[in-house]
Amino acid sequence: MRRNLSQLGLPIGSLCQSGRRRFHPLPRIKYGGGSEGEGIVDSTYQTDTDSPIGRLAGSHASLAGLRLTVVAFRFRIAVDSPIVINSGGTSGIPGKGWIYSQMADDMRIAVIGQAAFGKDVLAALADNGENIVGVFCPPDREGRPFDPIKQEAVEREIPVFQFRRMRRKVAIDAFLELNADLCVMAFVTDIVPDEILEAPTQGTIQYHPSLLPKHRGPSSMNWPIIWGETVTGLSIFWPDKGLDTGPILLQKEVEITPDDTLGSLYFGKLYQMGVDAMVESVQLVREGNAPRIDQDHDAATYEGWCRAEDVVIDWENQTVDEVYNLVRGGDPSPGANTTLNGSSVGFFRASKIDGDTGGQAGEVTEVSEEGFTVAANGGAILVGRVQPEGGRKVMSPEWTEEVGLKPGAKFGT
Repeated sequence: MRRNLSQLGLPIGSLCQSGRRRFHPLPRIKYGGGSEGEGIVDSTYQTDTDSPIGRLAGSHASLAGLRLTVVAFRFRIAVDSPIVINSGGTSGIPGKGWIYSQMADDMRIAVIGQAAFGKDVLAALADNGENIVGVFCPPDREGRPFDPIKQEAVEREIPVFQFRRMRRKVAIDAFLELNADLCVMAFVTDIVPDEILEAPTQGTIQYHPSLLPKHRGPSSMNWPIIWGETVTGLSIFWPDKGLDTGPILLQKEVEITPDDTLGSLYFGKLYQMGVDAMVESVQLVREGNAPRIDQDHDAATYEGWCRAEDVVIDWENQTVDEVYNLVRGGDPSPGANTTLNGSSVGFFRASKIDGDTGGQAGEVTEVSEEGFTVAANGGAILVGRVQPEGGRKVMSPEWTEEVGLKPGAKFGT
C-alpha cells in the first residue's frame, strides 16, 4: 500500500537527507489533505540497516522498508505494510528532530564576511570538513589585493559572490540559488536583508564581540574598556530584524585586564576564540543541539560607533584612570586625542603612573627615550606612540624631537 507524507504524519522539512543526497523543501510545500510534498530530490533512498535513515529509525521498526521515490519533482512514501507512527508534535515522530538533528556531513553552508576574521572562519570551517557552497564578500578595490576571505575561497575553489549591497535583488537571488542550509556571518558591516537571513533551512548565525545584550552596536569592544569594565566576551547569535537583538546560541567570557587595549583584547583574546566559537556553533547546528536563548532586552545597552570625537581627553575633569581607559579603548582606533597649541595629537601605547606627579593636569612632566609623561588628576600617563594631526603614527621620541616637546608644555591648549 502507498501512503504520502501527510498520511504518515511526517513533516516534509524533517526528511533531510540520506547518504550524501539532500532534499531541499520549498516554500510551496503542502501539508494535510492527502497532498504530496513538493521539493527538489535527486535520488531514490531505501531505509535498510546500512543507510542513514535506516540507522536513524532505530527502534522505529515500523519504518523498515521505507522508500522515497522521485516522480518529477514530486515524491511519495511507499511502504510494504501499514505504518503506525505517533506524530509527536511538529517533529512528526517520537524524539524531536530524529532525522532533522542528524544533518549530513555535507550540510550546505554559505559564508558572508570579509577581512582576516572572515578568512580565518572560512578556513577553520573548511578544515573541519564543512561543506562551504559559497562565499559573499565586498567587491574588489582597484589596485588593492583581494580581500583575505576571497583569496582563501579562491585557493579552496569555493565560489565567490561580490556585491556592494546585499540588499540588491541580484545579491538576494544569488544567495537563494545556493539552497544553503546555514548562513554564517563573519565580520559583516553591510545590512543583510531578511530574505537572506531567513532563507537557509537552519537559519543564520553571527559573531558579535560582547556578552549580549550588553554593548549592542558596532564598537562593542571599545566601550567596555573606556568605561573601565573588567569582563566582556563574545556571542554567537541568530540575527533577526533588530540590531544584535536575536536569540543567543553560544557565549564565552574573557577578562579585561587593567592594561588591555582594544588591540590586545581583540587580537589576543576574542579573535581566535571567535573563530573557534563559530566552528563549535556550526557543529551544534549540524547536530541539532544549537539553542536559541532569548536576550533580556530590559538589560540591553547600545552604543554607536566609537569615533575620534568620542575619545577627546578632558584633562581638567577626568581622573588619571578615566584618561588611561580612554587611551586604552581607542588604541589602535580611533585614538584618544588631545591638542597641543591647537593641533590634534592621538595617544597610543600608553601606561599609567599612579600618585601625584606635582604637575598640573595636561602638563608634560618628563621627556625620555620611552616617550613623554603627562600629568593627570591622581597620576600621570606615559605615552609611547602618537599620531599628529594629518600624519601617520610614530614613536613618541621621534615626534618629541620633531616638535621640540619639553617639560612644562601643556596639552589641551
